[in-house]
Amino acid sequence: MTGQPAITTKTFCFNLGTDADPLRFDVVLFQDGDQVYAKIIVHDGYADFNALFFGDGTQGNSAFNGFTGKDSSLNLNGAQGSLLNGRPVEWDGAIKLSPAGLGTLGADKLTFLGAGDYQIFKLDGITSLDQIDVLGVRATSTSTPDGSIKAIGDCLHDKDAPGDAVKAPLHDDPPDDEPPADEPPGEEPPADEPPADEPPGEEPPADEPPADEPPEDPGTECDCEPPKDDDRFPEWPQDISNVVFHFDTDGDGKADYFVKVDDFAGKTDHGNDLDDFYDAMLDFIAKSDPNLDPDATLIGVSIKGGNQPTQYYLVQGNTNGADPDPDAAPDKLMNTGPGTDTDLAYKDFAKFLKTWEEDEEEGGEDLVA
Repeated sequence: MTGQPAITTKTFCFNLGTDADPLRFDVVLFQDGDQVYAKIIVHDGYADFNALFFGDGTQGNSAFNGFTGKDSSLNLNGAQGSLLNGRPVEWDGAIKLSPAGLGTLGADKLTFLGAGDYQIFKLDGITSLDQIDVLGVRATSTSTPDGSIKAIGDCLHDKDAPGDAVKAPLHDDPPDDEPPADEPPGEEPPADEPPADEPPGEEPPADEPPADEPPEDPGTECDCEPPKDDDRFPEWPQDISNVVFHFDTDGDGKADYFVKVDDFAGKTDHGNDLDDFYDAMLDFIAKSDPNLDPDATLIGVSIKGGNQPTQYYLVQGNTNGADPDPDAAPDKLMNTGPGTDTDLAYKDFAKFLKTWEEDEEEGGEDLVA
């Protein structure tokens, strides 16, 4: 296209999970004028994309310390989110795409993408691709065995392409009667010219809209299966008395830190299915227990209530899928006696829940890391 400036793209590749439970996607960065956009394309598996982190590849010149407060669980800490080829990565900034947790929207959440889906996001504050030489992704509700990812992509290629890339992402559509600023009105790109945000010769999927039109909302069309661990627990046949969350804090796959939420029999407005307030209770625990390692992994949950036998349910390594059968309990359950590291009261959770539901319309933060 004559008269158009070349648009540079950078593509970062992510191949995660296992052969049985893969997650494979690309993040294609492209620049239109002084604005940078990210196009996330999922090839295999599914994920709820919560944040993108970026750095210029240098050390010692960044004042960025990560997200704080309710968004702290979106940070890229730990080895998976701070090391690339064994070397430390210094992040210069991050863009929050959504809170963790699918909430009531489920698979219709805008940032939940499955195989064949893509979405485009405007990276506010990024004016040049030169600002991004390393890219990290934080996602939850993923198809990987751990259920969430902290990952750093490999840059596949940088290339110059003709200037017919997508001009308006879903979140920043221009007025219908106003053409994109860098495209002359009425001028159409040649039909045989490849889109600028994909390598030459690579045809877009048949169901993708033309590159110069804003994509439709893929969240409302996603026909992928929701995460199979959405139904971790059965509805308890009597009022729940307490639940104990079993965390692994040292990464050996075994629970070593235990938090009990006690004394809420008959007091919950959500009935007795822990799934209905599971995300909120995890967020409540994270904010109420300063001694709990923020990188701790939730291994399982045990439930006690009425005259029913106390049962234990795995979260990590669960093989029951959406069928909430009880799992083999560890040697000791703390629901009926002492031994927990922290005891929290349901009455405090009930107060927290009111604010949580108002602030987090799409769900709470996810501690399953």
